Amino acid sequence: MLVLACVGVYANALGNGFHLDDYYRLVDNPGIRDLSRWWRHFVDPTTMASLDRLHQYRPLLPLTLSLNWALHGAEVVGYHVVNLGLLLGAALVLYRLGLELMTGPQARWVAWLAALAFAVHPVSGLMVNYIVARDLGLSTLFIFASMLAYARLRRQGETAVRWAAVLTMVALAMLSKTNAAVLPALVLAFDALIGSQWPAALRSPGRTLLRAGLVALPVVAFFLYTRGVLHFSDWTRVVDTEAVPSRYLLGQLRLHATAYLTHLVWPWDLCLMPEVTAPTSWRDPGVLAGALWFVGSLVWAWRRRRTLPVVAFGVLAYWALLLPEASWIPFHHPRVDYRPATGSGFLLLAIGAEASRWLSTRALGLAGGAFAAYLGTASVLHNRVWRTDETLWAHAVAHGGDAGAHMNYAMALWGKDDALTRKHFETALAKNPRYVLAHIDFGLFLIQKGETADGIAHMHEALRIAPNWAQPHYWWSVTARKLGFRDSLQHALDAARLEPTVDRHRYQAARELVLAGRHAEALDHLVALRDLHAGYEDSDYLEGFALQMTGALERSLVAYGRQSARTPDHRETIFNTGHALMTLDRCGDAIPWFERALALDSQNAVAQLHLGTCRKKATPR
Repeated sequence: MLVLACVGVYANALGNGFHLDDYYRLVDNPGIRDLSRWWRHFVDPTTMASLDRLHQYRPLLPLTLSLNWALHGAEVVGYHVVNLGLLLGAALVLYRLGLELMTGPQARWVAWLAALAFAVHPVSGLMVNYIVARDLGLSTLFIFASMLAYARLRRQGETAVRWAAVLTMVALAMLSKTNAAVLPALVLAFDALIGSQWPAALRSPGRTLLRAGLVALPVVAFFLYTRGVLHFSDWTRVVDTEAVPSRYLLGQLRLHATAYLTHLVWPWDLCLMPEVTAPTSWRDPGVLAGALWFVGSLVWAWRRRRTLPVVAFGVLAYWALLLPEASWIPFHHPRVDYRPATGSGFLLLAIGAEASRWLSTRALGLAGGAFAAYLGTASVLHNRVWRTDETLWAHAVAHGGDAGAHMNYAMALWGKDDALTRKHFETALAKNPRYVLAHIDFGLFLIQKGETADGIAHMHEALRIAPNWAQPHYWWSVTARKLGFRDSLQHALDAARLEPTVDRHRYQAARELVLAGRHAEALDHLVALRDLHAGYEDSDYLEGFALQMTGALERSLVAYGRQSARTPDHRETIFNTGHALMTLDRCGDAIPWFERALALDSQNAVAQLHLGTCRKKATPR
C-alpha cells in the first residue's frame, strides 16, 4: 500500500524537466559520462559538477548519475524513476524502524502512517522532482538504514556481522551527504532514551560511549580522507564566511517556526530560493516563536522520555539532523524549504506515537489517513510546479522569491515575453546588485535586443565583481568575438584556466587560438577537451584543422573522420579532408570529397579548382 500510494502521488512527476544544478551536475557534466572509470568519483571531487564552485565530495551522487547516463543518456524519466525508488526505500526502512522503536497494539499503525506521511509529503517530493537532490534521497535512505541496523543490533545482540552492517550504512550515508555526520549523536540519543527500557546490564554508560565511538569511525575516516588525502573541503562552498553566526542563528530560529514547522502541515507555499530578511534582535516575534518551538519540543521530549521514549528520540533526531544546516553555521542559502526532509521522518514518528496515546486505533487510522491524503494531494499539485523552468520560477516569484528566483524566471521567459524578461532581470539586480549571473544574462539579453552599450556595461560589471569566476570570462569571450572586440582570446584562455574541466570553456579557448593562428596551443586544449567530452560541438574539426596547419596531415585525417562520422554534411570538414588528401598526393581519394563539397556549395570556387587539379593528376596519360 505504501508503494502504491507513492507511485500514485509521484506519477505526474516522472516527466518533469531539468532544473538549476541538474545542468551543471548532470546535463553538462563530463565527469559522469564515462562509466568505465567509475572509481574516479571516489578520488576526484571535480566529477561532481562542471562548475568549480559546485564541486563537493558526495561520490554516490555522480556514481549513480553515471549509471543512469550509461543506460539512457539525458532522457529525464529514468532519473526520476531512480529518485522515486530511493524515496520508496527510505519510507519502507522508516516503517521498519518505527516497528523497532515502538511496542503495543497501535505500533504498526503509527509506523505505517508516519512512513506514509513522510513519503507523500511535498518536502520529501523534492527527492523525486529535483534530480540532483538524489544526494538527499541517498543520505536519507542510509541514515534511516543506519538507525534500523543499530536498533536491531541492540535488540538481537552485538555481533561482527551486525556491526559491519551498521558501519557500512553509516559510511554510505557519509558518501551521500555529510549531514550524516550527526549519526553518532543519534546513537547516543537512542541508547539513552530507548535503552532506558532495557535491563541494567545493557545500559552501561561506558558501553554506550564505546558504541557511539564505533559509529563515529566512518565519519572521522571520511573527513580524514577528504582533508588529508584529497586535500578537499566543502566548507568554503557551502558556508558564508562573511556572515555573523549570532545573527544567522536568530534567522534560523525564526525559520524553524515560520517556515519549517508550518510547512509540515501547510506545504502549499514551498518554493525554491525564497527571500529571507535576517532579524536584528531576540525580540522579533518570529525568533521568539522559533525559540518557543525549540524549547517546547525539548520539554515535550523530556516529559515523554520514560513513558514514550520514541517521542523523545524522534524530537532529538529531528533537531540533530537540522543542526548542520539550520543552526549557527551560516550557509550561503539561509532558507531552504526542503531542509527538514530527513528529520521529518523522525518527527512524524514522534507525533504519531503521541497521537496514539489519545486516539483509538480506528480514530488514529482515520486521522492519519486523512492527513496523508491531504499531503498526497498537495504533492500531486506541487509536482506540476516542477514541470518546466517557467512553472517552477513563476511559483517561486509568486511566493516571495529572492534575486535568484527572479533571475531564473527571467531566463525561463526569454524569447516569450521581452517586457517581463526585462522586468525580472531588473528586479533581480535591484534585490542583489552584485548578482554576477544576473549581470551576465541581462547583458546578453540587452545585446540581443540591440542595446549593446548597456549590455556590455553589465558584462563588464560581472567581470569586475567576480574576476576569478570562469563564467564572466567565458561569456565575454563569446560576446567579444561576435562584436569584434580584440580581447576575446584572453578571456577565453582565462575561463579555461579557471575551470579547466568545463568542456565549453576548453572549446572556446581552442576556437579562439585557432582563429589567432596559434594552432599548437589550440591542440593542447582540444586533446584535453576530447578527454572531457569526446565529440563536443565541432571540436574534431578544429583538431583536424590545427593538425593540418602544423603539418600532421595523417593525424588530421583521423580527426576529420571522427567529425564526419558525427556530422556527415559538415562543409569545412569535407573540404579540408579533400585538401589534406590532395596535399598527401592522394588525389584519387580526394576527388569524392571535393565533389561532396561542391554538392553542398556549388559556388565554392576553391573546391572547383582543386577538383579540376585532382582530376588531371588522377587521369592516366
